[in-house]
Amino acid sequence: FTYTIADRFGGTASATVTITIEGVALQGVDPGDVGSGDGDLERLLNDFEIDLIGAAPTGWSTMGFVKAVSGYPGVAEDGASRRKPLDALEGDVMVRLDPGPVPLTLLRNALTIDNPHILIDPGDNSQPAAGAAMWRTIDDLQAGDVISFRWAFDAMEYAEIGQPMAANDFALFIAGGHGFRIMDVRNQVAETGIPLGLVEGIARYTVPTSGPLVIGFAAFDEGVNSGLGKLDAASPLFVDDIRVNHPDRHGVPDGYSLVGHLSNGPFETFVAA
Repeated sequence: FTYTIADRFGGTASATVTITIEGVALQGVDPGDVGSGDGDLERLLNDFEIDLIGAAPTGWSTMGFVKAVSGYPGVAEDGASRRKPLDALEGDVMVRLDPGPVPLTLLRNALTIDNPHILIDPGDNSQPAAGAAMWRTIDDLQAGDVISFRWAFDAMEYAEIGQPMAANDFALFIAGGHGFRIMDVRNQVAETGIPLGLVEGIARYTVPTSGPLVIGFAAFDEGVNSGLGKLDAASPLFVDDIRVNHPDRHGVPDGYSLVGHLSNGPFETFVAA
């Protein structure tokens, strides 16, 4: 551009300035990877550290008992119970979802679940009566991005004497209206041998298409309407450290094993060994 200056005696002078903008590669990122969904562009979506203990997580829509917590008291490990105390999964704060008191139909509609069979138990065709959920929109995702999070699930159900199986409480991850089971009571027993108690894990979801995506988490109590005389207790879900493109997003994480029965398509869930 050209500019002119003048002094108080009427003198003037003009000059031309040329600005050249050159591209600069982002440090530590291959320029060919930017926006490809398979680069090093890690970003934290939520670690809940700014949230008030006992309050709903900031920026999330919620239904039911959903709150930020600093830990989980658990109980002493004795006998069949393995319900250990738990600090926040990452940092000082995580989110706890306790199933109830929202009816299944309201949650299913709010989460726009397009595969309702994920809500039906394959063992006895029962469905949960109530649950709790949280969801939000994630912007600017690229196809191939990997969303990961840490989770914990406390299996509170067990079969009464003479009953064939425990009520199968379960936890869901929802992406774009499609539900995936993070963990449930029966798979916890099959994968870890722990019939009662708390297990920790990591889950990953590979984004199929670029653009915004609604993700969510839900915990369901399957025991309240079983009609089979099962002891009823709601199994809570804990969620923390939700990220895009975590450096450790490929392969089986150290110290974890893949839950094969619950991992399918773009979703993988791993339980601590």
